[in-house]
Amino acid sequence: MRVRSEYIVEFSGLKNGSHNYEWSLGDAFFDGFNRDGFQNTKLAVQARMDKDETMLVFHLSLNGTLQFECDRCLSPFNYMLQGNKALVFKLNGTENKEEDEDLFVLESAAYQLDMAPHLNDLVQVALPMKRLCQMNEGQSMECDPEMLSKLKTYSASQDESVDIDPRWESLKQLKSDEN
Repeated sequence: MRVRSEYIVEFSGLKNGSHNYEWSLGDAFFDGFNRDGFQNTKLAVQARMDKDETMLVFHLSLNGTLQFECDRCLSPFNYMLQGNKALVFKLNGTENKEEDEDLFVLESAAYQLDMAPHLNDLVQVALPMKRLCQMNEGQSMECDPEMLSKLKTYSASQDESVDIDPRWESLKQLKSDEN
């Protein structure tokens, strides 16, 4: 992935103290990353960086909307995404090794930091595991009834008897004999 200058923080010339940053994340930002099934992204990240001689501490706050397809009926819906995270970058380290998932050691020669992968991680962690129409931002939305009826028609019912190979039946009997 190529480095984009708008997500670079040059910290070497900054005075100690707090510094504020804002980034807008749209679909173009996620083209270099795994998008994970969302689109129409309009996210804003506010960051406060606290700098001292030995470390940089970023306090990230994410807010915005993106669009998913419902896991059940495939209808598109908007989702309000929010998240917070703190990242610590230790300066003048001797090795570039991650000690913790939120603690990073920077080489002593480092003078800038690419925040793009960290912003992507912030979004990925805030995404919901299950995406349903009921999570629609703004107004309540139900799954598409036509799609649900088609799913019901084509899905196998638990009540239907399926012819099982007799060899499997004898194996089930062995299991029940032991218990």
